[in-house]
Order: sequence, then structure tokens, then C-alpha cells
Amino acid sequence: MPTIQGMSEQDKLSDIEILNRALFFENRGVWAYRFAADKLSASEVGRAVLALAAQN
Repeated sequence: MPTIQGMSEQDKLSDIEILNRALFFENRGVWAYRFAADKLSASEVGRAVLALAAQN
């Protein structure tokens, strides 16, 4: 497993900021899937979206 030894403090902070932003948008996506769940049709696409939401 990679470690953060040898990284500058600025690089560590930059990585943390990027990961926090990614997590923020992932959480927003999960919220949107859950909000829309009862509005999706029973079509193949609707079921695929629900399956993705269930994985998160």
C-alpha cells in the first residue's frame, strides 16, 4: 500500500482537497439517485439507475 512519506505538506493538502471534492460530488449523486428512485420508470434504464443507486 502506498504511503505519503516523502510528500510535501502542500501535496498532501492538495490531495486531501481533491478527495474531499470527489466525495462531495459522489454524495450529491447518491442523494439524487435516492430522491429520484420513486420517479423512475420500470424500464431497463430505470432499473439500471436504481441498481447503481443501490450499490452506493
